[in-house]
Amino acid sequence: AGVRDFIDLGSADQEASAIVQKALASGHLPATSPGPASRGKLVVLLGARAGVGTSCAAVNLTLLAQRAFGADGKALLLDFGIPVADASLYLGQKKEFDLLQAINSLSRIDETFIASAFARHGSGFTLLPMPSQVERMREIAYSDALSLLDLMRGFFPLQVADLGGCRDPDFVAAMVRSADEVLLVSDPSVGAIVSARTLLQALAERGVIVSKLHLLLSKHDQALALTAADVAKRLGIQPMGELPQCHVAMLQATNQGRALAEVAPSEAYVQALEAVWRHFDWMPEHKP
Repeated sequence: AGVRDFIDLGSADQEASAIVQKALASGHLPATSPGPASRGKLVVLLGARAGVGTSCAAVNLTLLAQRAFGADGKALLLDFGIPVADASLYLGQKKEFDLLQAINSLSRIDETFIASAFARHGSGFTLLPMPSQVERMREIAYSDALSLLDLMRGFFPLQVADLGGCRDPDFVAAMVRSADEVLLVSDPSVGAIVSARTLLQALAERGVIVSKLHLLLSKHDQALALTAADVAKRLGIQPMGELPQCHVAMLQATNQGRALAEVAPSEAYVQALEAVWRHFDWMPEHKP
């Protein structure tokens, strides 16, 4: 195939990601063969800009899900946010088997292949990041990624996709359409709220029903007197709850390469995510 785009590997993650997502939006692969009969859930976490806490929420929510499933179930964390591999960094994981390799291995994917090729966190959940060499994504369509995720539904009861900071509205719209639930993460700052509104407008222009989204207000501080319900009303979506500010505890966990839910399960932040888990019906035996 001819060269269509060039990426300066010394450039910022955002610039490289924009080229990646543009490439994901072009091209097609044949439909994949069906996987196992069971069909897991896909939960997408959006963050209109980097730094609002989307990756932290995705990491800890996935860990809580894995604990709830126990030995009989598995959760898959899709580390598709910006900066690249932020979620992997929080977990002290090296980028190994990635999205492009998985797409190129569609015909080989089964339980044995997943167990041997995909990265696994110590808690039991599986991790799939974006490729470190982003220029390798030029010939891959986002439809290919969606075909892979659809296949993964047969192997994982729950997939949690971190799309924090993703700047391509077409890719985000495609993921939102495929998702069973969508959580929009925003902090209470003016910049984050404006960015969230801009993202929602872009999704609406692409035919996405934004009312299916739920707001998670991150970095919440009681002193601000601004609740998730207040921000959600401004954005025209449903409130889900507040994730309390816990910068020190989160930083301590990150420096250990561990999730906050591992090192401080009693933290109010973790308890708030527990409430999110209980609210949704993400496992057959669970009732909200």
